[in-house]
Amino acid sequence: GMGIDKSNVSFVLHHSMPKDMESYYQEAGRAGRDGSDAECIIFFSKKDIMINKYLIEQSENTELQERNKEKLQVMINYCNRKGCLRQFILDYFGEYGSQECHNCSNCLKVHKEADITIDAQKVLSCIARCKISYGSTTINKILKGRNDDFLKSRNLNSLSTFGIMKDKSERYISSVIDFLIAEGCIIRSDGQYPTLSLGSSANDILRNKKTVLMPVYETDLNNDDDKRNKRQKEYLTGYSKELFSVLKKLRREIADENHVPPFIIFSDATLTDMCKKMPLYKKDFLSVSGVGEVKYKKYGDAFIEAINSFKNYYNI
Repeated sequence: GMGIDKSNVSFVLHHSMPKDMESYYQEAGRAGRDGSDAECIIFFSKKDIMINKYLIEQSENTELQERNKEKLQVMINYCNRKGCLRQFILDYFGEYGSQECHNCSNCLKVHKEADITIDAQKVLSCIARCKISYGSTTINKILKGRNDDFLKSRNLNSLSTFGIMKDKSERYISSVIDFLIAEGCIIRSDGQYPTLSLGSSANDILRNKKTVLMPVYETDLNNDDDKRNKRQKEYLTGYSKELFSVLKKLRREIADENHVPPFIIFSDATLTDMCKKMPLYKKDFLSVSGVGEVKYKKYGDAFIEAINSFKNYYNI
């Protein structure tokens, strides 16, 4: 449950894909409410999709089933998206902003981009060559060259695209299909048995007029450390992390004495601004974000004393 009434949550981790964007936005939105930097990470897999679909199909209301499947597809598209994630959320809820937030994993490029144009052409060509529309599982089997009874009965094993991606794993083929759906190159129909058809941009890809670059996330995230650290250093520029630790410890001590959560004393954002300004007098302390007369009277002297001791110790 995400009934968390705290302002200083700075990290939210989803271990699996939520069922819809409304749920994800509410849960991820618990982070960063005090204005400080916050991080939200979501892990997802095919299994999450299967579980969510199973739960949706338990409803006897057919109309509700279809509506919830459409919402789940939006969440799938979000997880497979190449562009700005914030922009995707804004568009979904009818809000509009700049094209890039310069803050999400896609904007920060904390992944590699692979040129999958040829593989995308193979997938799109396979869909185009089928006389009728089929689902992603069937298209995957054709590309992989699975010569089962279903494909034989429909003569799909005679297509020129049969087995054209036999050197690729089914998981990879599936990820390419999902990515092309998220990018609008493939249209997935509604209904209990969704089928695939070509989107408006498919022809440009098939005619070599458009290059397809797909994000590739490494299993070992060490490759992303440099970019993450660079961003953290940029954020931390302008104040001492040592002083921040000193003030956090003081905040904890005061909170314990008063039997209240630390953020009730001062938020992380307030401590950060305090570290940047290092106030030693009342007028300067009151200029710190999140500090008013009441909090100055309660805690001002203790924090000013800590800042003054820190400045003297380091000869600042």
